[in-house]
Amino acid sequence: MSLRLAIFLADFDGQRACLAAKGSAGLKPCLLCANCVAAYSPAAEAGAFLRISECDIGRFSPLQEGELHQLMDRTLPRLAQYTQQQRKLRETLLGFNFQLCSLWNCRVARSQLSLGKVCNDSMHCYFANGIAGLEMLLFLQQVKRKLGVGVERIADAACSAGWQRPARKRSQHGETAYWHKRLWRPTLFIGDFYKGSASQTVALMSLLRWFTLQLGWSDVAAIAPYARCFLALCRCAQLVLRIDVTRSFDALEAAQQEHQRLFVELYPHSVRPKHHHRLHLPSHYRKFGVVVNCWPTEAKHKDYKGVVARHTQHFLQEENGGRSHSMRLLPKLLLRGCVLLREANVQRPPSFELDGELAAETVRQQFGRSDCRAALGVAWGLLRLKADDVLWWGETRRDAGVLRLCVVADGALHLCMQQLSLQQEDQSMRVFRLQAPTFFQPCAQLHMLGHPEWTSRKDDRVVCLL
Repeated sequence: MSLRLAIFLADFDGQRACLAAKGSAGLKPCLLCANCVAAYSPAAEAGAFLRISECDIGRFSPLQEGELHQLMDRTLPRLAQYTQQQRKLRETLLGFNFQLCSLWNCRVARSQLSLGKVCNDSMHCYFANGIAGLEMLLFLQQVKRKLGVGVERIADAACSAGWQRPARKRSQHGETAYWHKRLWRPTLFIGDFYKGSASQTVALMSLLRWFTLQLGWSDVAAIAPYARCFLALCRCAQLVLRIDVTRSFDALEAAQQEHQRLFVELYPHSVRPKHHHRLHLPSHYRKFGVVVNCWPTEAKHKDYKGVVARHTQHFLQEENGGRSHSMRLLPKLLLRGCVLLREANVQRPPSFELDGELAAETVRQQFGRSDCRAALGVAWGLLRLKADDVLWWGETRRDAGVLRLCVVADGALHLCMQQLSLQQEDQSMRVFRLQAPTFFQPCAQLHMLGHPEWTSRKDDRVVCLL
């Protein structure tokens, strides 16, 4: 929730709880569309309503909040006159619950938290028990059924290929070869969704996309339609993950519409409300002018479960709405957030802090200057860079290099890198060849600087996965 921009950001369950809406399994699975109904609803046959499988978001009619307010103002005072069956029927048709103690019974509260301030969350739509985790399982089931290739064989091939995560994720988050192996645990593939975290889902999608293209599954007739649909999903996910920088809202809208069409054709009985919820994302980003998501909130959730919960969970009580627990929990989370921000050295404009700084004499001998500093690593904004990291930049990810030194000259941060020359590319990867010369590049000129999702090196050949 941003107080300055007044955006209500949450997953659907959070929106539903705050706005007293019916559950996602109900007849009306969207808070924002007046004519959106569940996948199983026969109401769509009448022509006035559209199921969540509809791929064109422009065909849906926005819910008129003024009409909803008038209906609530008429109904809530007379709630006692309805039988339980009458009340349940009206709630089902409306898509909202009639509750005296709710947002809709307070004019001040509903003016502050209106439907016009709701923003859907891309992380929950796609990666946290979202449609990416759903389709990965559906796709792997088809690969097993039609090609006889099970998850175990793919996992063995992936783990033996030597893929590596970025150095920072290996050192600080433990994303080692063991972490890679745990991505493929059989228990994570039981049920309707891949049960890994959002970060694990992103990492696994990257590997599966590479396998799909390298093994030519999109050219094998038996599996080609399913492979094309999965690749379309990967395209949507890639756009979503970079949308805050690229602001390619039109491209995201078109990609989502295309994927929705392919998915509905192949898996008509597996369409979920999140397939519809994500269609609102481009219009929300255009409307608010900013891109917000729940990735930072998910990190706070991990902090709570891993660090704070054991100190506050004994205060979890129903009394006074759980106030006792909140009063003890929130200051601890705020303090930890401040500590992490201090460690990250996050400022505007992004500042930098050298790590593993070289001696002044060594720098003078190497660069012939005594007015610069050099180090083997740097913390620059939210980026953590280390010598020998593979870095790439630009929206197309065709420019890349291997970091050798971080140099501060004339008050600006420069990266000394060994050139990587692009040799091959497709939707899943970029293949580079390491060149002999090194070059200096000001960090400020490296648009969308970052690490590949996975890298694999052999001699002077470097493979980077998107």
